[in-house]
Order: sequence, then structure tokens, then C-alpha cells
Amino acid sequence: MDISKTAKIPERIFFLVTAVCAAAVIASTIQAFHWISDPSLTGGNGILSREESEALKNGIIMVYLVRIVPFTGFAVNTALAYYRTGITNVFLVIWSMVLLGMMVLHLLSFNYRSIVWYILAAGYLLLISSLFMMKSQLTERDQRGT
Repeated sequence: MDISKTAKIPERIFFLVTAVCAAAVIASTIQAFHWISDPSLTGGNGILSREESEALKNGIIMVYLVRIVPFTGFAVNTALAYYRTGITNVFLVIWSMVLLGMMVLHLLSFNYRSIVWYILAAGYLLLISSLFMMKSQLTERDQRGT
């Protein structure tokens, strides 16, 4: 197995990755906007002080960023691989580790009452399965010898 061999990403896998990442970012954005605009969560009902309310909003923004960074990073990196460089084993190993780690972190959040939790869990599963499809593409290319 040569580490420098590359393969092109099939168009259907590229569009699957793009759609899943976009859906995950949109769902996370809607949920973050909902949390920030909810007066019971952000101190609009007088229970929280202004400082506590600002700290809570900052926490919501940080959770939002942690949720969308893996999806946007994977989408951008996949787009670069699709249009320019192709995929390598290094690409597959690094992104599988990042996505598996983020999926475990997400699953440990145990927020089963939120539809966004399920959307993001499905997104991680679809992206990991797309990595397996990319791996099969790379393996086929190795077997053909090109």
C-alpha cells in the first residue's frame, strides 16, 4: 500500500458529503438561534443576571462552533480533494479518527429529546460510511495498478 497514491472521489460521494455537512450545519444553526433567542434560557425572565446571561450565550456559541467545525472542515477538505488533490490513505485515516472521535463525543452528550441530536448522529454515521466508500475507491484503484 503506497501512501502517496491518490484516487478521485466519485461525484455521488462528493455530493453526499456536501449535503450531509450542509444539513448538519443548518440544523445546528437553527438550534443555536433557538437557544439564544429563548428568554427562559438567556435570562429574559429575570432569573439570571446579565453576566450569567452573557456567559450562557457565550457557552451556546462555543457549543455551536464545536458542533459545526468537524462538518465544515470535512466538507472543505473533501471539496479540495474532489477538485484538486484526490484522496489518499492519510486523508482517510485522519478524517476517520476525527469523525469517530467527534461522534463519540456527540453520543456522550445524551440529548435524546432534541431532533438536532439525531440529525447530527445520522450525519456522523453517513460521513463515516462515505469514508468507507472512498476507501473502496482507493482500493479499486490500487488493484487496477494505476
